[in-house]
Amino acid sequence: MRIGSWNLGHQTQERRLPAAFVDTVKALLPDVLVLNEYIHGDSRREMVANLHTIGLKHYSVSEHIGGQNQVLIASRLPQSLGDLAAPVTSAAATANFLHVVLPNIEIVGMRAPMFKSSALLAAYWQDMENLIQGTKDRRIVFIGDVNCDPDKPKRPGSFALKRLRDTGWQIPKPVGEWSFISKNGKASCCIDHAICSPQIKHPTAAYKARIGDIVLAGATGDNAISDHAALVLEIEA
Repeated sequence: MRIGSWNLGHQTQERRLPAAFVDTVKALLPDVLVLNEYIHGDSRREMVANLHTIGLKHYSVSEHIGGQNQVLIASRLPQSLGDLAAPVTSAAATANFLHVVLPNIEIVGMRAPMFKSSALLAAYWQDMENLIQGTKDRRIVFIGDVNCDPDKPKRPGSFALKRLRDTGWQIPKPVGEWSFISKNGKASCCIDHAICSPQIKHPTAAYKARIGDIVLAGATGDNAISDHAALVLEIEA
C-alpha cells in the first residue's frame, strides 16, 4: 500500500490549485492521499471529481474552524470516520487532525500547529504522545507535517517522537534531503513524517520534491506547487 502525504502550504486560505495538481497526484500513484495545510470549500468540487476519476473515490475532511487549516484524506477503498479525537489544546489542534478507518488499516492525517507559546506546544505534544501510545496495538499510521525532526531532538515534538521510537513505534527516515524549503531556498529541513504502529510491517518512506517536469516543492521562482515535498510511505498491504 502506498500512502502519500502532502502539505499544500495554503496557510488557512482556500488557494487555487494549479493545473498540474491532479497530474501530480496521479504520478504519485497513492492508494491513500493525505493533504494538510489545506482548506476545503466550493472551489474543490473539480478537484474531488478529478480525484474520483483517478481512483480516489472516497474522501473525508476534518472539521472546518475559521482561521484554521484542514486535513483531507482520499482513498481508493471505502473509509469511515474513526473514533480518535484530536488533542483539545486549541482549535488549531482540532482542525489539523483527521482519523479514518479503511479495510485493514487506520490512518490519522495531521499537521502539528505552529504554536507561539512554548507551553501550548509542549501540552500539544504531551497529548499527542499519549493519544498515539494508546493505539499501539492497532494497525495505524499517523502521517503529515509534524513540524519537527525526530532525528534532531531539539523541540518537544522531536523528543516525543524519539520516545515513541524507543517504545516500538516506527518512524522511517525518508529518502531525500528535505521535505520543507524556505522561500529563498537557503533553509531546508525534514518535518514531514509517518508514525507507524508496531503492527505495520516494513514501512519505508521517501520525499518527492520533483516528478519529471513537475516541481512539487521549491523556493520562490521555481514554479513549485508548494514549499513542502510529498511524503510517500510504502507499507505491506
